[in-house]
Amino acid sequence: MVMWVFGYGSLIWKAGFNYDDRLFGFIKNYRRVFYQGSTDHRGTPEYPGRTVTLEPAEGEICWGAAYKISGKEDKETALTYLEVREKQYDQKAYVDFFTDPVASKPAISGVMVYVASPDKKLNPNYLGPASLEEIAKQIIHAEGPSGPNRDYLFQLEKALIQSEVAKTVLEVADVAWTAVECRRRHQHEHEHEDSEETPSEEELECMRSENRRLRNLLEQNLKLLQNLSESPCLLQDCPPDLYDRLVATVESEKFLTQLKSLHDESVDGIGSKFPFKEASGADLQSAEVHVDHEEPSWWVWVTDEMVPSDVEEQSGIDNEKYLVVCEEQVVDGVANFMARCVLSNPKAQTLTPEELQKTLNKALGGMNKLEKMLNVWHAGKLFYTLSTWGLALAGLYRTRVVLRLAATGVHHTSKLVLKAL
Repeated sequence: MVMWVFGYGSLIWKAGFNYDDRLFGFIKNYRRVFYQGSTDHRGTPEYPGRTVTLEPAEGEICWGAAYKISGKEDKETALTYLEVREKQYDQKAYVDFFTDPVASKPAISGVMVYVASPDKKLNPNYLGPASLEEIAKQIIHAEGPSGPNRDYLFQLEKALIQSEVAKTVLEVADVAWTAVECRRRHQHEHEHEDSEETPSEEELECMRSENRRLRNLLEQNLKLLQNLSESPCLLQDCPPDLYDRLVATVESEKFLTQLKSLHDESVDGIGSKFPFKEASGADLQSAEVHVDHEEPSWWVWVTDEMVPSDVEEQSGIDNEKYLVVCEEQVVDGVANFMARCVLSNPKAQTLTPEELQKTLNKALGGMNKLEKMLNVWHAGKLFYTLSTWGLALAGLYRTRVVLRLAATGVHHTSKLVLKAL
């Protein structure tokens, strides 16, 4: 029998045992809190550190990683290891694990998770709530056998940012796919409103099924780029008008022209590209170029008021491994990604480019919250990378000429890049 383990703290970035698969997702009706004292890892009995535990909270969710362990020996080894590592967590719970925010049924049930309860008799290391200032002070000064408590906090932040970025990309994809499904249903009902023929649920279900398949492919392929957020970046604040600019881009004639081009590719059978297909050898090589820990590329984000010379001076970067990206490219990248989501499904080819443009524009209405736009902005590197996919192997990170060419927009082709080389 397969065993699943949910990690919401250090297990996210450091499992410490063999596993067959690892999924990012969430559990419901819990929240993550820094209420557990650590005297064996991130602190001492004299000065305990603070680590996270779960607290029941109706309506809230907690994101983390679920690990699948299949082999009998691997399961025994993992349990033995976890019982020692998590010995200050006095309870084990079995929870439902979700990967899709819109799904009503869990992806996996009976996932094991370690919890530190507030019962001081069973859990003498429980510290409980405190002011933000007190918690911060304790984390800053505490240190134990596993290292400084602050490193635990920073590692957790980095791991959650990576999962948040992937989650945001999937959410934007879901917005695009759901909008087209609704449009197709409305179109079908309108076409048959004067006849006795009922809308084809089978046809709509085929579209939904294909969208689910594409979503699974996208989720798997995003794992190849999950460390992209670690690339050093001179990041500007999220533009306050990001949502308005995204709507204006989708409404533009330029975007309609792009939809027509993508539609033609889809009809001709050449529209299935990464990340909406299984990764090829070239895709894997491209991912290695984008996510290079030994020689990471700098991402320099600029505003319209900045000029290239100012960018280099402000960034202090004197080598060729940097990419200049302005706010407009992020907007273009998100719009381009949504268009590719829709047209990756052959079932959407019955909608004209004009209908697709109206559909995507209407779908943006559900993304106008500030929190959603902040998440989109923080995922900007990933949106831009997916929109310019394929340019890396043509020399994206080799010369400044190519970088500046690539940064002028997501519509340049590899032929232009090769010409620049």
